[in-house]
Amino acid sequence: MAFNRIGIGQLRHTVALEGAGVPVADGTGGYTLAYVPLSPAEWKCSIESASASDMERALGQGAVMVTASFIVRGRYHAGITTGTRLRLELEDRTLAVQSVRDEDGRRRRLVLMCTEAAA
Repeated sequence: MAFNRIGIGQLRHTVALEGAGVPVADGTGGYTLAYVPLSPAEWKCSIESASASDMERALGQGAVMVTASFIVRGRYHAGITTGTRLRLELEDRTLAVQSVRDEDGRRRRLVLMCTEAAA
C-alpha cells in the first residue's frame, strides 16, 4: 500500500522508538546492551502482518528479500535504523527493525520490515 498523503486514520498505532545505547560490562567478560528512547520517542504508524507477496510489493521488484513478519509505515524519522526497536506498550510486544526504506527518496515516508523481538 503506497500512499501519497498519509491520513491520520492510516497511522493508528503509536509506538515507542528505542535505539541501542552504550554497551555496559556485565562483569563476566561480556556486555549488556540497554535500549534508550529516540528523539522524538513516540511515532505514529500503521502495522500490518506481512506475507511474502506483501513484502515484495513493499520493497519493490528486484529488492533483496528479508525475513519479516510485519510491514510498518509512517512519516519519516531520521533516527530509525536497523538497530531500532518499536515497543507496542498496549500490547506488550516489541518489534525489531530488519530494513528501512525511504519510500520516495524525499524523506517523507518510511517503510520498515520488522520481526517480533524479545522484550
